[in-house]
Amino acid sequence: SLKVSQAKSPNKAVQGDVIAEMKIDPSRIAFSEVDGRRVAAVEFRVYCGDGREKIVGQTQGVMRLNLTEASYAKYSRDGIPYTARIQVKAKPKTVKVIVYDPAADLAGSMVASVR
Repeated sequence: SLKVSQAKSPNKAVQGDVIAEMKIDPSRIAFSEVDGRRVAAVEFRVYCGDGREKIVGQTQGVMRLNLTEASYAKYSRDGIPYTARIQVKAKPKTVKVIVYDPAADLAGSMVASVR
């Protein structure tokens, strides 16, 4: 799932950052077992677009997961939470998140409107 909002900026001439709150379904992530824990690395990219679909902000990174069985059970039920804060240079209209698991060679994406 993806929930997007825009933080208020103290300076009215500057756009506030975009907050992208995502929950990732772990069911198709290729976890390895290391010392009794489930381990994986998932890449993500977040793009903010204006009304003309021009990129006005972006970020990327890697989520390194190292889960106990209890954590894995909880995240299997509720999703793996991750929040990204993206600086934007103009008013965003949409946010697109792409998540890629290189071990499984699977990608997923989602688009949401900025509120």
